[in-house]
Amino acid sequence: MGKNPIQVFLGVDGGGSNTRALLVDQNGGRISEGNSLGSNPHNGGYPLAASSINEAVQIAIENAGPKQVKIESAFGGIAGIRNAEEQELLAKELRRFPWANRARLGIDHDVSIAYAAVLGAKPGITLICGTGSSCLGKDLSGKTILTSGRTEIIDDPGSGYAIGLEAIEAGLFQELSNSRNDIAKLAPKVIDLAQNGIPAAQNILNRNADALVSLIQDTHSKIDLGDTFNLGIIGGLGTSDTLYQKILLEKVVSQFPEAAIRFTKTTPVEAAARLALR
Repeated sequence: MGKNPIQVFLGVDGGGSNTRALLVDQNGGRISEGNSLGSNPHNGGYPLAASSINEAVQIAIENAGPKQVKIESAFGGIAGIRNAEEQELLAKELRRFPWANRARLGIDHDVSIAYAAVLGAKPGITLICGTGSSCLGKDLSGKTILTSGRTEIIDDPGSGYAIGLEAIEAGLFQELSNSRNDIAKLAPKVIDLAQNGIPAAQNILNRNADALVSLIQDTHSKIDLGDTFNLGIIGGLGTSDTLYQKILLEKVVSQFPEAAIRFTKTTPVEAAARLALR
């Protein structure tokens, strides 16, 4: 007879472009991981989102070999999940897969696991600045607020996507693809141009950094944190040591001089796995 399967816990970070799955043991030790395409249900529907999540999980299970694993609990931070109704719609689709049907299953917005990665359970504000942008704030009373600068005219201001799109509109680059990911990949090139003194690129970075500060201000105005609070920053553009980060931090410190700026080496998928352990 084969050995009994080991008990594992699953964290899922489901973004609009990529989905990451991480299996950990009961002590939080990393076992294996898997990746697949994005799982925002508003992009392709709930069945497709669930299938993408399942693909990442199955790859993680295969990568755990030769160990036999049983997923005891799972927590997913999934882009686009805005309320309990949408959580249940995705959970219903996930329960088609045996691992999800047998496990305790928690689902929230992907911003929630980004927040947990930086600030844990502490009150404060976390700014997410990568391909997209958003802010999640929590105050001492437990009130939470999720804000986005997205409008009919501007999509995720301050993000890699917004910077890339502005660069195309300014004629700095040609649009070779309408993929959000591909457009966002132009952001580092815009930063390089700004570093080399190109005024149009510098203006783009300044405008987008201002937009991120406005996003923090909007979040701060809706919860009770006071002037001294934890401000977490996460996401590729927010954490990379570049001219854009320097501009952003200077503007943030000017606007919120008493805020304690926090970074982390913990990834959102690791934070999701920790939440599964609870």
